[in-house]
Formats: sequence, structure tokens, C-alpha cells
Amino acid sequence: MCRLRAAPGAEYALAFLDPSAVRSAETSLEESFPGYIVSLTVDSTPTDSAGPAGAARAARLPAQAPGDIVETVADDVVETTVGDDPLGSPKSRSRPWSLNERFEILDPYRGSFKSARVLRIYGGEFVVAWFEQGDSARLLTWLPRLDSAFAVVQEHAFPLLRSMFVNAAPRTSTGSGQYLILLRDSLPRDDLPGPVGVSYATTVGDTVFTWIHLKVDTAYTHTGLASLLTHEMVHSYQRMYMHANRAPGVESVTGAALWGVEGGANLISYETMRRYAGMPLDANLDWRVPQATAAAQFVARRAQPASGEFTAGYDNAMGFMRYLVLRLMRAGSTLDHAVREVSRGAIEGWYGYDGYTRRTGLVSRVRAVLGDRWDPEEALLDWTLSHAADDLTGNPDFQDRTSLRIWDIPSDRAGWRASADLTSAEGGSASVYRRYGSPFYVYLRDGGGGVTFRIAVSRVNPNEMPPAENIPMVVVPWKLVRIR
Repeated sequence: MCRLRAAPGAEYALAFLDPSAVRSAETSLEESFPGYIVSLTVDSTPTDSAGPAGAARAARLPAQAPGDIVETVADDVVETTVGDDPLGSPKSRSRPWSLNERFEILDPYRGSFKSARVLRIYGGEFVVAWFEQGDSARLLTWLPRLDSAFAVVQEHAFPLLRSMFVNAAPRTSTGSGQYLILLRDSLPRDDLPGPVGVSYATTVGDTVFTWIHLKVDTAYTHTGLASLLTHEMVHSYQRMYMHANRAPGVESVTGAALWGVEGGANLISYETMRRYAGMPLDANLDWRVPQATAAAQFVARRAQPASGEFTAGYDNAMGFMRYLVLRLMRAGSTLDHAVREVSRGAIEGWYGYDGYTRRTGLVSRVRAVLGDRWDPEEALLDWTLSHAADDLTGNPDFQDRTSLRIWDIPSDRAGWRASADLTSAEGGSASVYRRYGSPFYVYLRDGGGGVTFRIAVSRVNPNEMPPAENIPMVVVPWKLVRIR
């Protein structure tokens, strides 16, 4: 139980963190608990009153049900070893592709060979081919967007990728010396939210062979397509970096954890689009105000950290990575150095272990700039509070520099809203369910007589109805900041 001194009208942001994922990474490969979520109850009932008022308030605060929060998260990276790589894969190509060439290639989703035709070759190195069984009319309207998107990637993404990871071009096969982008009408993961691209990688000795599949989705503008294309290409570079820096004689993976692989890919795609739009990283953009260009508007909408479910990766984790980049820059790092250290550290893992190789890791990379006292758990809490208290306090440590009043972005626009809003005079409690290993926050308001709150936390299995408590959590880091 915690009691705060009476300050009628005062408001607080209270952040919590399930530390399981971070702590597991200290000594081994970071644990994943996809079948479990965190159940937290915040009780703000005054110590002298647990009567009808408290019960009524609790009734007006509907508890979030596990099914409302847990979402399926798909990793869009496919890794294979030599033994798993089937005959007919693109890495077997023995000569360069040429424009308008038709060739047979194994469709890994269907297990059969299909005919594909080369539609574009950018710069002699990047081959765009189309599985011919599909809607060619839709393809014709989409291809000019791909042309515009690839121009953005060539100018802004490739220099960034070579600087952040390895100074080399990705290759699908030694014989071709090219990188294959396969277009298709649909992906087998179409039943999951979001996936419109998949990156493939396989290794032979010290060499990584990699290619991508893209769904022809006419809902994408050229700016969205440039971001998507960059994201998938990042995965190729991530694997190239991890393979080049592995321990001798062992396998490599694209990254130690989902949040680092997918969040890191979104960090680079965000940076690419931000540089293309010519906007500063700390622009404090107001998502409510239309921007001057489509690219600027895209960046403004990407300035929020989705739902804040950190271990889910993508924009959920990218917001934290961008927060770290800004912190490193405040301490004297250049922008490129900060992005490089965060990008490499993210795929290396918190403490650098991916199950095969021990590398530097994100914690050591950040401590090299911010000092040995930097703590990843406290950093996740500070990031959460910089979101919850953004533009509500004068404290410079709890501000989001990329978006104005970022806490106010509606959830239907991928905003990260407070899990509960409690007033002490009314009492009551709220139950919150969150993805494992992720931070979250609530607002507390002093309705008179001070604020007292209690916290009860456990892990639950959402597949059991009602959810059964599992593995009670004894220590839950939390941090509170007064915002008014």
C-alpha cells in the first residue's frame, strides 16, 4: 500500500512494468510468455472507506477482459538452415535475372512450382518479379507506386542500412548477384492483422542469402509502400549483421527477441520516412493538424507508440527505441550513432545473448553513453511516464519530443491510452490485462484527503475461462510522477 499526502485536485501518472522478459535476459535467452498476460488490480479506495461509494465507482470502471487486450502478433521473418532450404528456392539461382524473363520458382506457401515474370530491375541489383497467377489489372495500378517507393528507399534507406548494420548489399544468390522481391496477390498470413510482407533468409557458411515477398495491396500509397519495403529489407540486413558477428561455428538468428527484430525494423523505416519528409526527430508533431505533404502526414501518424505493448514489437517497441535515441542524443551522441547503437543493441538483446552468441547488447551500448547506472527497467518506466505526462508537466525528463500530447491519441488511431483513471474520493478499483513484459500506466486523482493505492499483480492464462492465476509476481517495479 502507498499513501500520498493530501493535495486536493492533484493528479498523478503511475507506471508499472512486468519485468519478467528483461530479467530473464540477464542470464539466458530472453524468455517469451505468449500464452500469458499480466493481470494487475489498482485499488484506490480510501483507507477509511470501503463502502458503497467505492463499489459504485468500481462498477462504473469496466475491467478490461483478456480477450480485449491480447492480440495475435505475427513475426514477418522466416529463417531456414541449409538442410531446411528446399530445392528450387531463389538462393539456387545460377545467373542474373533479366527484364521480362519468365522463370519457375518454388512457392514456399503452396509447396509447388509457379511461373513468375520479372517486371522491374532497379539499378541492375534489385529484381521485382510477379507470381503470374493473380489480378494483373490491380498490379498495373500498383507498380507506379512501387517505382516511387523504391526511389525513396534508394535515396534514404540504403545509406542508413549500410551504416547501421553492414556495408554490403543483400543477395538472394551468388550466381545472380541480385536481390529478389516477389510480388503476390495474397500471403498465407492474411488472416492475421497487418502482414503484407515477409522476409526470408538462409545461410551457407558465412554467407546470408535473403529475399522478400510483398503482397500487392492497393490500399498502400507510395509513402506507406516505401516504409513497408524498408521494413522488410531491414530484416535482411539484421540477419546479415547477426551472421557476420556470430561466434565461430554456430548458427545465427535475425534477433534475440520479437520486440528487437520488429521494433528495430520499424525504427529504421520510421527514420527513412522522417528523413524523406525532411522533418526533425523532435518535431513534437500534432497529429490533429494536417501536414503539408503526404510524407509529413505519414510521419506524424507514425509518431505514436501504438498500444505500448512493448514485447509485441513493431511500433509498440519502436516508440521506446526512439525515446532511447533522443536520450543518447541529449547526452552527446550524434543522430546516426544513436540510431546505430539502438538498432544493433535491439537485435542483440538486452544483455547480448541470442541463444547462440554473446554480443554487446542494448544495455551495454546505452550504458557506454549514459553511464553504468542506466537501468533498462527504469528506462521502460520513464518512457511510459514520458508518454503519460507528455505536455502535462514541466519536467523535461517526462516529455515525448516527437508528438504533442501523445497520451491523447485515440486508441482507434493506434494511440496508447491509460489503462485506468481513478479518483481517490470515489474509491474503487480497476483490473488491467496487459501483454507480458510490457509497461502500462494509470491516472490517479486526489479528490480530497490524499491518495492511497494498493497493487496486486499476477500472470494469467487468457485461454482459461475464467482466467486462472498463474505464477504470482512478487516484485513489480512502478514509478509515479505528479502531473498537476
